[in-house]
Amino acid sequence: EPMSERTIAALRAAGAVDARSVIREPWSGPPSEGAFEWRLTARWTEMDGNGHINQKWYGIWMEEARCMACEAGGYGVGAPLAGGRTRDVSATAPPTRMQIDYRGQARAGDALVVLTWWDGEAFCFEVARDETARELLATGRTWCEKTRTKM
Repeated sequence: EPMSERTIAALRAAGAVDARSVIREPWSGPPSEGAFEWRLTARWTEMDGNGHINQKWYGIWMEEARCMACEAGGYGVGAPLAGGRTRDVSATAPPTRMQIDYRGQARAGDALVVLTWWDGEAFCFEVARDETARELLATGRTWCEKTRTKM
């Protein structure tokens, strides 16, 4: 059932915009070298009533991959600093904004890979089905709170 005009007006008043009016930059993909990879298997508990993995899990997977990459030193020099560290990124830097574009559907039992890298502005992600010819399921970017560094 379509949303009522009253609901649409309330959403617009709160700052919502029609997704078709949002212009996104073309996706350039990960660098040829240096993207951190995290592998996982989609779980049955992550599935929704439509028979595919619920959208919220993509953001959770991206954030988990970011934290794991941070702890492993996967972003290298040049990414934002936090937690008193001097040449790496801290997994404790809280995200302030996340953008996700859904391009496919994962199902329970799918072997997945999350690629993440720092592009100089944000943490970037790709979620793909981990097969010979990787099927891209989602792309995303996360911006984190500005943090202070030790001098």
